[in-house]
Amino acid sequence: MLRKSKVAARVGVVAGAGLLVFGTATSAYAYDLSVQTDDGAPGGKLYWTADGDVVKVCDQEADGWAAYAKVEHAGDFRYSMRAGGNGNCTSHSASDGGRYNLTEGYSVFLTVCLQKTNEFGQTITRYCDQVTPINNN
Repeated sequence: MLRKSKVAARVGVVAGAGLLVFGTATSAYAYDLSVQTDDGAPGGKLYWTADGDVVKVCDQEADGWAAYAKVEHAGDFRYSMRAGGNGNCTSHSASDGGRYNLTEGYSVFLTVCLQKTNEFGQTITRYCDQVTPINNN
């Protein structure tokens, strides 16, 4: 009986160490900066990482509004994206190619807002905030 409990203890230690390693690996990825929408309880958040030109936008509330991100670079509109539904995110990066691969050494104008469509089919954009990092990775 003593032998079985020692084996069980070792298995528990190994499993616990595995969880620690994997738990650390998933939370270790950090963005260079983030910005939230300007509403009272921010419903949208944008993340930026210069290495790989990663832009991610997330909807943070189940409130009928979608998180919207707009990316401008070197004086030009590059792209926009939306994420709707609490906890949903959308992202693009340089690995997507074309307009998502941003030239190094220039400012990137990142805007995050909330959007919804009204009863007339019009898109309403509100609660915007912006950051302007330099793309120098």
